[in-house]
Amino acid sequence: MDGDKEFGHYKDALKENDDLAGEVKRSARERETLDVTMAEFARVIANLQAQLRDSELTTSNLQAKLKKFELEVAREKEANKELNDELIMFKKEPVQQHEKGFFKVVRYEGLFSKGLDLNLFDLFKDVKDGKLLDEDEITAIEESNGGEEDDRVDV
Repeated sequence: MDGDKEFGHYKDALKENDDLAGEVKRSARERETLDVTMAEFARVIANLQAQLRDSELTTSNLQAKLKKFELEVAREKEANKELNDELIMFKKEPVQQHEKGFFKVVRYEGLFSKGLDLNLFDLFKDVKDGKLLDEDEITAIEESNGGEEDDRVDV
């Protein structure tokens, strides 16, 4: 019976050995899987780090471009302000020139027609064909002539 017992122990040892061998194989497969998974994680981490570096470079490039555009916008605003100031000046200049011309004519008139009675002057009348007429009369004459307005000065 001792032989049977030993044979049983031997069988148990073989089964345990097979179980342990299976356990070793299973552990080896798990380790391979973990090695593959760790390699994948390492690749993912390296990829993310590269993307982060690219993102940082892109961010710094975009910030530099933003500063450049902000400076350009500031320059354009200044140029626009200068152009607006010039436009205002050019809009005022014809009025100023007209006023200068009007006052020049008034000074000439004062020089050339001393003793002229200015009480005859009427803002609502104008000279047409050598006559002092109301503006309505002048309009009627111009309409009868085909609507042509004659701004020439008769001297």
